[in-house]
Amino acid sequence: MRRPPSALLIRCLLPALVCAATLSACGVVGPESGVGVNVSGVIVFPPTAGTAVFTASVDGQTQPIASARVAADGSYRLSLPALPTLPSRSNLEALPTVPSVLPDEIQGVACSGEPVSSTPNARVLVLNSGTFSSDSAGGAVSGQLIPASAAVSNRLTSQDILITTRTYAYADRDVRLTGTLNCTFTRTDSSTVGGTVQVNYDLKHGWNTLETRTGQPSLNAPIATVTGSQTLANVNWRYLPITP
Repeated sequence: MRRPPSALLIRCLLPALVCAATLSACGVVGPESGVGVNVSGVIVFPPTAGTAVFTASVDGQTQPIASARVAADGSYRLSLPALPTLPSRSNLEALPTVPSVLPDEIQGVACSGEPVSSTPNARVLVLNSGTFSSDSAGGAVSGQLIPASAAVSNRLTSQDILITTRTYAYADRDVRLTGTLNCTFTRTDSSTVGGTVQVNYDLKHGWNTLETRTGQPSLNAPIATVTGSQTLANVNWRYLPITP
């Protein structure tokens, strides 16, 4: 299980991610099961008002799942479908377990081990990307969307930084995915340090919030937790303009 992120992308996004932290709302929508629900958040930062289309991978193909109007300030309200299109077979391996965004001091991570599932035949749908169509561009797609990470630190250095990323997932039945992954984190100076990733998904039938938190307290080993719950928190998305 190897998902090394681009160190350059991380360094470029971190300033914007700190801004995203100030916009991140921690309000709770409330638990729902097997029904459509309304959620909200912020697109960081759209060039103008427009439309966001959120997508997921279904049997290896990117499929649109839901769309929402986006105000000029980036705020949106989204109706998640009650019965979205699901993969044809179990796909729990699609649930994110290794963080894709890391503290600035860390440029990559590789982990070993597999979480244990309570319901191996469960099917899940994860909103992991999207597109943005700008009103000022006549409805043409002007950017891509990825879950925005909020970076928070009490220090002036990249140490002791906590990065949180959220998105939504639909499960066709109750399922738990738990376990501890042993990981090697590669620092920007090419040195390595051991760390762990704690996986604790407790998904209920219907829509759930997935959350990844990655921290590097002082010079100690990085610690990441990935969780899922049926309490629907607000989700922010990062706007990345499409360049010709």
